[in-house]
Amino acid sequence: MTGVRLFLNSLGPEVEDPEEEAFLLFSQTIPSQNLGFVDSKATEIDLTINGRDLTIHQSPTMLSSNRDGGTTGAVIWKITPLFAKWISLPTNPLLQHQIITPESVVLELGCGISGLIALTLSPLLQTYVLTDQPYILKLLSQNLSSNSPTPSTTANSKSKSRKSKGLSSASTSTAQSPSTNKIVPLTLDWETDVVSPSLTCSDTTTSFDAIIACDCIYNDALIPPLVQTCIDLCRLRPSSSFSEDGSQPSTPTLCVIAQQLRSPDVFESWLKEFNTYFRVWRVQEGDIQECGLGEDSGFVVHIGILRQESRSQHISIRTIVLQQEAMSVKFLLAMALVVTAVVVCRFFPTKYICKEKHTVIRDLQQATAILKSSTLPSRALPNQRLTRVFSICNAFTTTDQGFYKAFLTDARSLLKTPEESLPTLAREILALVQESSSSIPANKPTPLGPLIQVLCFRFAVLKFCPKTSLSPSSTPSILHITKLINSLWISSKRSDQDHDSQNSMQSSQLHGELNRLFPASSGPTHDNPLNILIPAYETLWRVVLRCFLEISSRRHASAVTAEWKDILEQFRANVTYEQFKERNGRCSLRDIVFESLRLYPPTRRIYRQSCESGAELLAVDVEYLQRTEEIWGVDGSEFRPDRWGKLERGEKTTYKEAWMPFGKACFQCPALNVAPMMIAMLVGGLVHVFGGGEWVLEEEGDGKEFLRGGPLDNGREALEGLRLKRVEVDGQGVRDAYEEGDEVLNLENSHGQG
Repeated sequence: MTGVRLFLNSLGPEVEDPEEEAFLLFSQTIPSQNLGFVDSKATEIDLTINGRDLTIHQSPTMLSSNRDGGTTGAVIWKITPLFAKWISLPTNPLLQHQIITPESVVLELGCGISGLIALTLSPLLQTYVLTDQPYILKLLSQNLSSNSPTPSTTANSKSKSRKSKGLSSASTSTAQSPSTNKIVPLTLDWETDVVSPSLTCSDTTTSFDAIIACDCIYNDALIPPLVQTCIDLCRLRPSSSFSEDGSQPSTPTLCVIAQQLRSPDVFESWLKEFNTYFRVWRVQEGDIQECGLGEDSGFVVHIGILRQESRSQHISIRTIVLQQEAMSVKFLLAMALVVTAVVVCRFFPTKYICKEKHTVIRDLQQATAILKSSTLPSRALPNQRLTRVFSICNAFTTTDQGFYKAFLTDARSLLKTPEESLPTLAREILALVQESSSSIPANKPTPLGPLIQVLCFRFAVLKFCPKTSLSPSSTPSILHITKLINSLWISSKRSDQDHDSQNSMQSSQLHGELNRLFPASSGPTHDNPLNILIPAYETLWRVVLRCFLEISSRRHASAVTAEWKDILEQFRANVTYEQFKERNGRCSLRDIVFESLRLYPPTRRIYRQSCESGAELLAVDVEYLQRTEEIWGVDGSEFRPDRWGKLERGEKTTYKEAWMPFGKACFQCPALNVAPMMIAMLVGGLVHVFGGGEWVLEEEGDGKEFLRGGPLDNGREALEGLRLKRVEVDGQGVRDAYEEGDEVLNLENSHGQG
């Protein structure tokens, strides 16, 4: 521990009073940094850090968007290049005292799109793991790739080799990079995801030498999950805490926290929380001043080491439940939370509000046990957020056994579709799709997502509200309704005062639109049409959109996609349950729909929570279980409908237990047998109408996500840039007034080589 002790001595006195530290820092003259952007309007920013030239791409559009879940990571903040310069200097105390060595593994929290710290520090260590929300990964990967030097690149040149793929070792002004160094970008949500040794991306290393967080502290609500994530990451190392006698056998994990001094209240809140579990030092000596991070700069860097007593307290259930080395303990804890549910309460007391922080369950055996032992209250409690924003009362939200059974009886009656009625239903769906296409003017792109949302909502009304007739003139109202449903669904996960006010206003708008379409509805009562429309619509629209894209627009082999389209056409000509299941060639239409539901489950996570005060919210990760290589093979993240025939012919049956797009056990969705047919009809209608040569698909922005390999993003706000466009057609194919070089996709001829 000598190196750690010398390192801490070099930092100066330990911070023991958070209030005093906040007073000292904010009593200084702090220069105005505004919000702290480098340049919030530029799409590219050129920087030089320790003699190395870098070009960083950022997204002002994303920053200014209303994206739920945050946008701050979309641009570079002023502290980041300053911190990157400081931490990669040879004179940095972390390097001088060999806290960070060529064998070190470092993780960064909230890295943002730039990757600057990784690009400058990674040549000096073994592995650098970058983590943040999924929305930043596209630009982050672009910046890592375009700024990755080749071995021949010197520190003082801006080489064209930046555009080469991957990260290779490089010679820099600070040190020669080891040949084994690597940068790994991962998603990590502080509030929901589980910290485990797998984050090191190593077979030999199970913990980190340092945790870095640069300008992540600006929101009071994120302080507890950020600190808890730091605790969990530090605990991966057995000697994660530091004692006065230096008795630990190895170096503990260090937390390095850099931030801009904005709000004294937020800073003090963070430091009080952090100091409860960590011993804290402020970096004041050495090159910190010259790098622009010292006294009176408006920026500050603190070092934290987990306290020894913190190893036996404040242990989060999410860490216990999913820790690989404590499988039996995690199972018992999770089950205890479920089986203690109160089964007789009709309404929930105010104090039993659903917690936003939850434990993610990715073990199939544990997930199955939780779902099998579920009760009405344990299912309904996490869904009370939907009651608040939609005023719904249905099988998902009630604790009344009698009402639950009556609702299911009504739902099954509405779902019942005799085989002789199937062709009529298919024709009605096709008419809805044709109606949608006729309203799209030539050469004017229309957003694909909203078009499919409106289609699925109209179908839900057709099927489940048969007494209501919607005319084409109702489309603007339905479009507004679907937008409000999406916005309220996302906002329902927030419980702050600003969101509550916005939710109230949007909920009022939603019921106003519903009352115009459903005059008989009495609003937020049992007569609310959303009671049945929300489950039906939410089951359909995302999987219909992605199934349509997989069949018509992804770069699968042309022979394969041609076969899929033939299967859809055969079903359109003979709409029967037998035709739906008939497996000619590689797969059946049922296989195509089942594969879509596997890869893109309508319910990505199934939540359960006991009514008991303080009970943990459990989230069965359906999307993970339906993609994991352990169950589905190495191609588990690929769209492969032919896998179903192989699975059924094989001896293993685990896949049957893992496939749960309609839930499991006692609360399995009554639409289990009917919904796949409905999805097939909707996708078949879309492919029939829009799959010809007169339609192309465009994507706004740089992503071209639907052309990339791997699964499509299954998030609510994903694929928003996709546009359908009707074009002129001549004998040679599609022609239109596109600017030369524009990338579009012909929905008829978009496939790879067979």
